Amino acid sequence: MKFSKYIIITDSIDNKYKLLYNKKNGYFIRYDKNLFENLDDFTNHKEIEIFLQNKDFFKSDEEFIQIKKNKNDLLESKGLLNLIIKITKDCNLRCSYCYETFEKKYMDKYQADKLTKFIKKYVKQHSIHTVVLSWFGGEPTLNIDIINYILGNIKDFLKDNNVTLISSIVTNGYNLDKFTFNKLLELGISQFQITVDGSKEMHDKNRFTKEGTGSFNVILKNLINILNNDNNFSVTLRLNVNNTFFENLDSIKKDVLDYFKNDSRFIIDIHKIVDFDKFKNNNIDSILAKTLLNLVKDGYKIIDQRINLNSNSSMCYAQRENHFVVDVDSKISKCTVCNYPFSYIGEINTEGILEFNDNLEIWKAVNKIECPDCNNYPICFGASCPLKAIIKNKNICKTFMNNDETLLKILNEQKKYNMTIGGEYV
Repeated sequence: MKFSKYIIITDSIDNKYKLLYNKKNGYFIRYDKNLFENLDDFTNHKEIEIFLQNKDFFKSDEEFIQIKKNKNDLLESKGLLNLIIKITKDCNLRCSYCYETFEKKYMDKYQADKLTKFIKKYVKQHSIHTVVLSWFGGEPTLNIDIINYILGNIKDFLKDNNVTLISSIVTNGYNLDKFTFNKLLELGISQFQITVDGSKEMHDKNRFTKEGTGSFNVILKNLINILNNDNNFSVTLRLNVNNTFFENLDSIKKDVLDYFKNDSRFIIDIHKIVDFDKFKNNNIDSILAKTLLNLVKDGYKIIDQRINLNSNSSMCYAQRENHFVVDVDSKISKCTVCNYPFSYIGEINTEGILEFNDNLEIWKAVNKIECPDCNNYPICFGASCPLKAIIKNKNICKTFMNNDETLLKILNEQKKYNMTIGGEYV
């Protein structure tokens, strides 16, 4: 039988294993190459052939229909309500590449009451079993009192209705001293994304305070205090990079990454800097993929690369029906970049009801994109960035477009395989 075009096949770094990854369902299998002379011998083994067929590794006339069904399931995101809450538009930093306008606007109790009403109504009306709240800004630590107020008004309701609450925060880390960090933990916020843009010199060129001073020393001090905290939490260290990142990697390791190398609570996530006005970014995917591979080989913990190989992880939140961005004034958008006439799709009224406007149809149109000839369609569904797709009025391919084999090697080093033939079962 012939493998589907949606299967990635490559070798492990040590050349010991053959790696096979199914983009249609995210199933990852590997086998010891000493057991089979070649791939044909592997697939011609009767029991293995049946197993691979059951896991949808082979080409079929129905596979694109199944992919579209999976896409629709992800779009509906039944049972899940995901809200990115812009708790303030103000910020204590002035990062060189930031797309925000730094308005001194803060969500107040009046707007917070509308939001909590909305959450309660939405949970009831849509049979929600999981609510994910991501506190965003501006800089959300500038308005912790309202975070506390909102969570205090919904926690008992969610518990009484058997709804799981997951709460995270995206912060620049400048205000995240011991007191503030512990306060957020007490509020049930256990997932943190904190940005450190490389070495001290690199970071301070891009991420400086309103007064123009560097922010690296304060943020690193706060991170080290967090490192010494014994509680359970996770921190994603986000590094926004350009071409100079790679030539300065040794100093980046020394200044930042080595502090957190041996603590599994800290994960590295590296992103290219994007110009949101022109939608151009540095063409550094291949270099970045190889850098990620070398980092994981050297024992650094990077973000699970299923995020770039699995539709459930890689589909942008802006495409999903039950995912919204809530602004300080209760206006609703699909994307955190809200600088366009079509950005806002509605507003929460005083009764907690989300009233949509015509812009919603613009965002929904993105979900109709189909690329049946592309072997990456099961990952990005033709719109890896819905905002770009709307602006450019065309399909937008996934990042790391031609680097799937490198990503799969990373995934293997991260031990994210579902099964090993000729060894352990995971």
